[in-house]
Amino acid sequence: MCCKMAEQHANQRNYDEAIQLYKDALDITPDDPVTRLALAKLYLHINNMEMCQKTCQELLRVDEDNDGATVMMADLSYRRNQYDNAMFHFQKLLDRRPTHYSALSRLIEVLRRTGRLEEAEPYMTQAQQATHRPTPGMFFCQGLLDWYTGNPNSALKQFNQARKDPEWGQRAIYNMIEICLNPDNDTLGGETFQSMDEELHRDSSSKDTQDMAIRTANKLLKGRTFLRRLKPFQIF
Repeated sequence: MCCKMAEQHANQRNYDEAIQLYKDALDITPDDPVTRLALAKLYLHINNMEMCQKTCQELLRVDEDNDGATVMMADLSYRRNQYDNAMFHFQKLLDRRPTHYSALSRLIEVLRRTGRLEEAEPYMTQAQQATHRPTPGMFFCQGLLDWYTGNPNSALKQFNQARKDPEWGQRAIYNMIEICLNPDNDTLGGETFQSMDEELHRDSSSKDTQDMAIRTANKLLKGRTFLRRLKPFQIF
């Protein structure tokens, strides 16, 4: 009951009341990982980094393999520009759960910032080997890696495979638009756009790559209404 009320208060931005309700729930069940994780997410949401870290550490003491707490510890390190710590937490999680694509996408971002993108390849391969069929998360991560390693043609194709997914679609579309509008898009081949879904180029007879890129970006912008809106209090 306390947790449901806390979530309602958080959605209404009554954060102090929500925090107190989560604490009340933990007084009753101090080792409940779900409640402690929800409290940590709330602290992160209101940018109370110190209390978020403390709450995650408390959770990891009783549940050392808690995925949510591990991701938050990594995100905290990332926000503080502590990239080595962030990599440690993401890699620890991916070693036990290779297909945790949220962690993999974040790891790729960290490795890009540190100029060590080549270290992402083994984790991408590990994820591919751990699944029987490609998923939107895998397509997104591969697209991200392709984009950052200078292969925008492949990146567009990978993001296109993820763009209709409710979890990955919004980020995939934004990345596709950015690639299409990149001033250096002369590296894009016209065959890239021709290979995308027919709906993105069915009305275009243009053979000019730049024109096709702009048309594709425009259609992606017009078609993004399917994307779900985030709740006021929702953390990935």
